[in-house]
Amino acid sequence: MVVIAGYVYYTKVHRSVSGDRDPPNKPDNRASRVCFIRYSMVLIEVTCLLMDNMNQNLIDKLLIDLKSSDESIRERATSQLWRIWFWEKGKIPLEQIEESERLLAEGDIDAAGAILDELVTDLPDFAEAWNRRAVWGFVSKKYDRAIADCERVLQLNPVHFGALHGLGLCHAALGNYSAAIGAFRSALEIQPHAVENQRLLLECTARLS
Repeated sequence: MVVIAGYVYYTKVHRSVSGDRDPPNKPDNRASRVCFIRYSMVLIEVTCLLMDNMNQNLIDKLLIDLKSSDESIRERATSQLWRIWFWEKGKIPLEQIEESERLLAEGDIDAAGAILDELVTDLPDFAEAWNRRAVWGFVSKKYDRAIADCERVLQLNPVHFGALHGLGLCHAALGNYSAAIGAFRSALEIQPHAVENQRLLLECTARLS
């Protein structure tokens, strides 16, 4: 369907540029090249729009599945959402995240942080890069910075339950139990069966009282 729509557009544009009623006999003339470039741009734009719509439809379904009473359905939905978020910007940014996590696991905190700093600078709309840096901030006990990164994630992806969980952890670490409770409650609205968030919510509520 995309190719057909693009070809129709290509044919119309070519005729408007060249004045011909039929496709050109010489594919290397200037009018043909102009039309091909315009056709390619439209094809890319339409393809991206279709992919975005398909991706959003899948995400909406997975968010519904998170509320299922069937544990296997919830686990599958959780796994697929993480995969979508990690792969949002493709293979190379994902490899950078994986390298930063390897360095963090090895205790090279500064090197891991440097990779994530570069990543959020290069791709400021990559929610998972900000979320990984929030994790780095929590591990580094830089809670205020991690909170800011979690909030950035939620600006880009309001249903990111991982960022809400991390936001709650950071506030709890700082003794901000009211804010932590709010974050855990928000996470539970998306993942109502998340036992860890249920436990943390009860713990923060007890500490607050």
